[in-house]
Amino acid sequence: MENTTKRFTINRTFILGIIAGIALAVAGMGIVAASGAGDDDAGEIESIERGALNVTDIEARDAVLEAYPGTTVEEVDLDTQSDGSLVYDVSLDNGKEIMVDARTGAVLGEEADDADDSGGDDED
Repeated sequence: MENTTKRFTINRTFILGIIAGIALAVAGMGIVAASGAGDDDAGEIESIERGALNVTDIEARDAVLEAYPGTTVEEVDLDTQSDGSLVYDVSLDNGKEIMVDARTGAVLGEEADDADDSGGDDED
């Protein structure tokens, strides 16, 4: 009788281990999906040359908050300029978008707002 109880305990532990392993595997797939590893944009990230990105998005955010006190960052995106350089585009709660050099961390200034330059709304 004692052998049967041990065997049942070992089998139950084995089965629980299998279930836990499957749960971890499924959770891992969810993390990969949430990170966008399967998205089309993943190729762009892989093609960035070594050393082109010395600043993290968090460091870019902090640099903008220091340069624009009293604001809140709503979004940080990594963009490529027409000359091929990488910049972080940091959107603030006041509607401004600030560019930060992804290599040096320098705040480059406000991004030009095309909507204000159109001038087409008040025509007679």
